[in-house]
Amino acid sequence: MAKTIVTRSVIVLYYLVHVFYKLFERPLDGRKKLQKLLFLVEHFDLKENRVTKSQKLTGYEFKIWIYGPFSEKIYEDLKSLLRNGFLQEKTITYEDVPLLIAEDIVLSGYDDDGEPRKIFYYKPSPKPFSEMIRFMEKRNHLREKIENIVKRFGEMKPYEIETFVNKLLKLTPLKKLKYWGLTVDEYLEKTANTRDKETYRGSEF
Repeated sequence: MAKTIVTRSVIVLYYLVHVFYKLFERPLDGRKKLQKLLFLVEHFDLKENRVTKSQKLTGYEFKIWIYGPFSEKIYEDLKSLLRNGFLQEKTITYEDVPLLIAEDIVLSGYDDDGEPRKIFYYKPSPKPFSEMIRFMEKRNHLREKIENIVKRFGEMKPYEIETFVNKLLKLTPLKKLKYWGLTVDEYLEKTANTRDKETYRGSEF
């Protein structure tokens, strides 16, 4: 078994899933949701209710992608945590649930482009992650930011949090194509003037 390379980003990802499971007593529903919660930890100012440039909290760099801000490194860290037994993953497809409830359970959180439609669920395993505990004990600001983001946005469905984040960034389908592959920081620099003319800030959530 390959050893998990313990980095800031690995610990942040694990701790976010840990907090979600502890707070809501259920697995975190969806890779899309995981991406957007980590984005908010990195880029959302809770006091000002607005997006900011990277705060260098998570170890992740987000780029403009098909569903909005995306970091490939999240999936790399996720695979490492799963491979080494620190997280558990469950996959539910459209075919796995009764037709009458499939719309609410699967399609409402649908976050995969392929077929069959599926959603991934994540929870911490019983295996202790002692490095996480030691790391977080010394970083109160980071720990509190993750906890507050999960409390505020954790109950949103994957498509709801995707919509919320894209509204914050003023990301339309045309803008996604125009700024495809740029980091969020680069996007914020290039669109500062046009975004300032719009009023959506996220205070409605």
